[in-house]
Amino acid sequence: MSSSKPKSVFVTGASAGIGYALSIEFAKKGYKVFAGARRLEKLKKLEEYGITIVEFDILNTESINRAKNLISKETDGELDILFNNVGIAPSKNSIFDQDIKELRQGFETNYFGHVEVIQIFQTLILKSKGLVAFTDSVIDLSPAPFTGAYAASKAAFHQLGESLALEVNPLGVKVVQVRTGRVESEIGGTEETPKPSKDSIYYLDEDTNILYADFGDGQKADVYAKNVISDIEKVIRSKSTFYKVVYRGDKASTVGWISWLLPFSVWISNIISFLKLKEPFARVKAKLDHPKSS
Repeated sequence: MSSSKPKSVFVTGASAGIGYALSIEFAKKGYKVFAGARRLEKLKKLEEYGITIVEFDILNTESINRAKNLISKETDGELDILFNNVGIAPSKNSIFDQDIKELRQGFETNYFGHVEVIQIFQTLILKSKGLVAFTDSVIDLSPAPFTGAYAASKAAFHQLGESLALEVNPLGVKVVQVRTGRVESEIGGTEETPKPSKDSIYYLDEDTNILYADFGDGQKADVYAKNVISDIEKVIRSKSTFYKVVYRGDKASTVGWISWLLPFSVWISNIISFLKLKEPFARVKAKLDHPKSS
């Protein structure tokens, strides 16, 4: 990467939460930052930090190409860091009840869209021998009940990063995957958890929502961003590190250790106990075992 000019970074999904905080922290450290999102009005405040805002829809090929062309003109056809941050969380639901259209939308956004971004931006990254970063998740390491749709799409996303590293590390391009725990963000965040429909086996009564789980407050997005950028800069400076997985966000490292130490069969009982789901699951089972008396 050239040291004679500011390093450039394109952060996708920058309208809120992690992407918004990353854009600001990169700008504070002197990077030439391009922040992308579908709604430019949500990015306007970033211009105060000297950030170039880019209209960007990960599900629209023309939009991706326009973003690439704009950035290419500003950077002489190079991009030092492509930060794949866009992500959505389908509504919490059981696999029995998950809306298939919503599930497909999750994979389109969390996986297929990123593949297309990487393909379209490849010339910029290859020219700079840059770095591709991924806002990954710990959820596929330690899934919780009723989050299967999101966990599956993030598992595919993680595999995308590993596969890319195998193909681009020999070409001088680096890859960093940020296994992310709880961070204050709009994704799956403040909205009230929907209840199962009344025809679902997981519906219990109006006062009980088996889908609800309290994982506690997440890490502040700006703290997360500072830590992640520090991790990335260490990889950039290293002459020997071309691929790295880092754990950032609340409980991320803990989950990483648990997934390594505990067999999944043990994790099942532990997570159900932690989320206080033993009693609700027992009620569902009783309803299935004794349908006439339920």
